[in-house]
Amino acid sequence: MTIYKLKQNSITILMQIANYVAQIDEQHYTEQLPLLSNNTVAKHIRHILELYVQLLAGIEFDEINYDKRERNLLIEHDKNYTLDFINQLIEKINNLQNDSKEINLNSLIDKEEILVKSSIEREFVYNIEHAIHHMAILQIACKHYFGYINLDKNFGIAYSTIQYNNTCAQ
Repeated sequence: MTIYKLKQNSITILMQIANYVAQIDEQHYTEQLPLLSNNTVAKHIRHILELYVQLLAGIEFDEINYDKRERNLLIEHDKNYTLDFINQLIEKINNLQNDSKEINLNSLIDKEEILVKSSIEREFVYNIEHAIHHMAILQIACKHYFGYINLDKNFGIAYSTIQYNNTCAQ
């Protein structure tokens, strides 16, 4: 059941990102923004999506390596491609079995590759938290530059913060 819930949360996040991409003007999607250290919205989105790609590939091969991801520059330059890409990711996540298993995580730390044991659940949690972190940055860019975009009220907000805010509101 845990994997099912993590898959659903990941899909919700990807749908929120797709909503952002669908609304942003093509020019704004690829524009270097001083507030983002001259990075683009598209680069942040590419980064989020590529980590999910590595997660899915890692599940298939029993080893994840986020450092060796391919940088898919089409995501940075083509909104329609990006929206299709997100839909494909959602479909792949939906089609995953809800089985729990250990998985190896290979990571480059201080010029040395290390291999640690992890699990599919842990790596979904990592991807969710990682995505939310970048979505918070995208939310700042949206509020500063793109007031015409309507975001979900919880876009880029950690689940623990949402829960805390809901508790305080009662």
